[in-house]
Amino acid sequence: MHRHVIYTFDDMTWAAAQQRGMCFPQDQLVLSLLGDPEVERLLVCDRPRSAPVKLVKDLAQRPAKFEASERARLWQPLRLRRQDPVSITGLERAYARYDRRLRRVAERFGLERPAIVTSQPLLAGFADLEWAGPVTLFASDDLAAHPDYQPWRAGLLSAYERVAERERRLCAVSNAIVERIAPRGPSAVVPNGVDPEIWLEPGEAPAWLRELPGPRLLYVGTLDSRLDVDAARAVARAWPQGTVALVGPLTDRGHLAPLLAEPNVFVHEPVARQQVAAVACAADACRTTAPR
Repeated sequence: MHRHVIYTFDDMTWAAAQQRGMCFPQDQLVLSLLGDPEVERLLVCDRPRSAPVKLVKDLAQRPAKFEASERARLWQPLRLRRQDPVSITGLERAYARYDRRLRRVAERFGLERPAIVTSQPLLAGFADLEWAGPVTLFASDDLAAHPDYQPWRAGLLSAYERVAERERRLCAVSNAIVERIAPRGPSAVVPNGVDPEIWLEPGEAPAWLRELPGPRLLYVGTLDSRLDVDAARAVARAWPQGTVALVGPLTDRGHLAPLLAEPNVFVHEPVARQQVAAVACAADACRTTAPR
């Protein structure tokens, strides 16, 4: 086992992961690495951020602090631009620069041939990382199919091909992701799991849910173009006396407009991780894609 490890988020930061309750797969992976006694040194890396934007946000809200030690450190890479370039050549240049910067940070921390685990497929595909040990892509979603990443779709597909060509390791939460990337190196599927402590004692459902007319038909997850509007409308119309409750961030109102027009469809903002179990247990039927 490689006792020196680097972990990099995809489009997340340590502070954002803390804010959402460390409940997503990559958040839980970081916590596992931090708690693993066989990992002697761990470098956790935020996604690269625009320096001016980070300064403004840090002034507006105090970010969660990472408890640095001789064993674990956080790197917060900064740059001028807010987002990655979308062209293949632009991505090649950007991740060559990132590769060099990451190597310097790792050397200053005293890491020797560290294993790299990354949730960012662009890093796994475009960066050489020849100075490091084995590189593993931890994929909790197929970003090339995600509506928010369509400007980078060509780059992501190219990154998938390069992950396969470099025979890099792949750990994914579903077979569909493995089939999409078609790795030539070692691969494994580790499905998303359930935290039993949360579900054994889910607590009381919030008043806003209890007051909705039943049957309460619940969906918890991101409300975007991947939601089957026609199917959800059919459910709402099949139980007009009840409520279809949609809980999560509404990121594509236009796509969901026909569903939101139904009189018995109710939308609520995202709830904390601990409340997911409470609202699910209080519903008459539930479909959730939220971390459990």
